[in-house]
Amino acid sequence: MATDAMIQVLTDKLFTALLNQAQIPFDFKDQFGIMKIKLELMTAFLSSTDNLKTHHREMAQKILPNIRKLIYEADDILTDCLLRDEYRKHGSVCSSLSPRQIAFQYRTGKKLKLINSRFQEMEKTMSSVLGPELTTNRGNNAHQIVKYSSQYYDPSEIIGLEDDIEKIKGWMLESNKEFHHVGIVGMGGLGKTTIAQKIFNDRDVVAYFEKMIWVPVSQSFSEERITTIMMKQLGIEGAGFDDSSKWAQIRRVLRDKRCLVVMDDIWRMDLDWWKNFCGESSFFIITSRNEDVVKHMGVDISRIHRPRTLNEEESWLLFCKFAFSRSRGQCSNDRLKRVGGDILEKCGGLPLAIKTIAALLAPKVDSLKEWKKIYQDFHGLTTTGQNSSVMASLQMSYDELPTYLKPCLLCFSIYPEDFKIHGEQIVHWWVGEGIVQGNNSWTATELGYEYLSELANRCLIDAVNRRNYDGRVYSCKMHDLIREMVIKIANEEAFCSFDGQGKQKQAEDSRWLGFTADMNPKLLKNCSKLRALLLMANHHVSSDMNLELLKSLRVLDLSNNKLDTIEVERL
Repeated sequence: MATDAMIQVLTDKLFTALLNQAQIPFDFKDQFGIMKIKLELMTAFLSSTDNLKTHHREMAQKILPNIRKLIYEADDILTDCLLRDEYRKHGSVCSSLSPRQIAFQYRTGKKLKLINSRFQEMEKTMSSVLGPELTTNRGNNAHQIVKYSSQYYDPSEIIGLEDDIEKIKGWMLESNKEFHHVGIVGMGGLGKTTIAQKIFNDRDVVAYFEKMIWVPVSQSFSEERITTIMMKQLGIEGAGFDDSSKWAQIRRVLRDKRCLVVMDDIWRMDLDWWKNFCGESSFFIITSRNEDVVKHMGVDISRIHRPRTLNEEESWLLFCKFAFSRSRGQCSNDRLKRVGGDILEKCGGLPLAIKTIAALLAPKVDSLKEWKKIYQDFHGLTTTGQNSSVMASLQMSYDELPTYLKPCLLCFSIYPEDFKIHGEQIVHWWVGEGIVQGNNSWTATELGYEYLSELANRCLIDAVNRRNYDGRVYSCKMHDLIREMVIKIANEEAFCSFDGQGKQKQAEDSRWLGFTADMNPKLLKNCSKLRALLLMANHHVSSDMNLELLKSLRVLDLSNNKLDTIEVERL
């Protein structure tokens, strides 16, 4: 779990501080030393919870919020000490005999003793749950980085969707088109968006249409967001126009040009905005999980395509592309073939389930025992139905992540659906908050990019732009089903809060916040526990955000925003 990684980060900081004997931590050396021992016990406790019986596991889960709270408080104290030590080195803090310094030492010493006594009480509670299982054996949590070869292998080519693409292309490019709307309908993880993307980027399609627009609608769409996306892709200036004027400009361009519009992932039928341009002569591809939605949007039943699940041969081919990526999709081990075939039976032919479970198995191709263990665990998670196989594969992929990657993945929860995430931004976040720290071989930034590539390699994020020779991810997105899982876990682990539609809420206990234009900046004064605040695109930074009230903040990211409404010095 991600809390385990938080403890590891704090323990490493404590070890480094004590080793370097920074002056302020040295003043409380005994208390920090006790804290380090307590943290190691916490790590042992968390690593044992997965093996507990159901009743004890539920009890352990109830302890986690208190563990997290203590970790954050301890980290705040250590950070204050380290910062004060840095200031003192540069002459910015009074001498150790000054009244202010004496007061700081008194308050800090009192806080440390109180936190350690609370750790002691929690240790007793944990012992009652685990008994003799609670030891200081922390297991092997080493950071195992998989380096890419100079010839980076990308297994993302489509398998089993070729006929789907040709069928829809035929509907689009036939000389006497009677229909201008096509629907692609199916459950999550079936490949609807993949089919639409391949058509959108097809050479014949690109040559045929004069304008092409891709609109990621998603569950939490807004009319303003849709018009903004369309106008930007059509090259129309939209500043200062009201909604009716924007639609008038969009209709004018659509009327004058042969245009392809993809409306991806539509959930609801209350689409008044659709009436603004659904009668135009442009060609529309609409993807949805709900067939009634695409019918409501004017798609004739004869032009609704329902992707099928992959057959046995196609499933195996896709599986091999990811599970045996090191050997370029070739499997020569008969025993692994048999176990892999058993696992595939549980995937139900769904591409997303196959890719994620295969990517999970890829680093374990030298261990038949590990493959059998994955099969047993996967078999236990899947029940009946195809949706269960997808969610089981995603949950297993998260559970099997190394400790240091779990909080990195959970950070993606705060980004809006279909948001294009820049690798530089999220890596800087990880480094700034201390989620990723350098070592003797790697800088923190280098490690951050390696972690991002590893998540892409595990099919937990989709790389949009990637460097060819080593696979470094420049930008990425997250599949909506994976995002649902990440949001659920981030919510449970109290990193942030979400409503029923997956939109983040401004909660008092949230540690991370992706601030969007529809949030109230005045409510930030209630978010005093935030450690990371990222302002999303198209939001003006203003002085009423009360940023000075965010006492625990480690990361403030304004890279997507305009700073023309506030003086940088004042900020």
